[in-house]
Amino acid sequence: MKRYHMLVKTAMGYEETRGDQVEVINVPFDQAQAPEEEHASPEGRAEAFGIATAKRLLIPVLAVLVFFILLRVLLRRGGSGPRNVRLPRQLPKSVAELEAELPSAAVQAPGHEPAADEVAWQHQNIAEVRGRVLEQAKRDPLRAAAVAREWLKEG
Repeated sequence: MKRYHMLVKTAMGYEETRGDQVEVINVPFDQAQAPEEEHASPEGRAEAFGIATAKRLLIPVLAVLVFFILLRVLLRRGGSGPRNVRLPRQLPKSVAELEAELPSAAVQAPGHEPAADEVAWQHQNIAEVRGRVLEQAKRDPLRAAAVAREWLKEG
């Protein structure tokens, strides 16, 4: 105890002229509040260890789960905000589909010479379709560009 007394005096810079006082007391630990784990069975300690480990792992697992749920929601929304160009739900018809809808006289078999009135009718029909296409393109140029892109992909 004298050693501890001298050690404390040296550490605090003890000076008797200032009126410093040092008291070192030996007090035994209270054995009544000893942890129960020392007296617990191995099964009880294993259970306590499992509960403690579960508590430590639960928060990171939940954080990762929330992160992936938020990521999934953002990816479903598109993540980039509203888009300027929205394509119609049904894509425009291809050239082959449009040709199939034309009357049979408009599509000629190879080597067949059409009559003069057939040629005039074809030119009139083509001019009419061309006019409607140009009118649609002027009204909605973004949709016309999307149609052209789709046609180019097909070709």
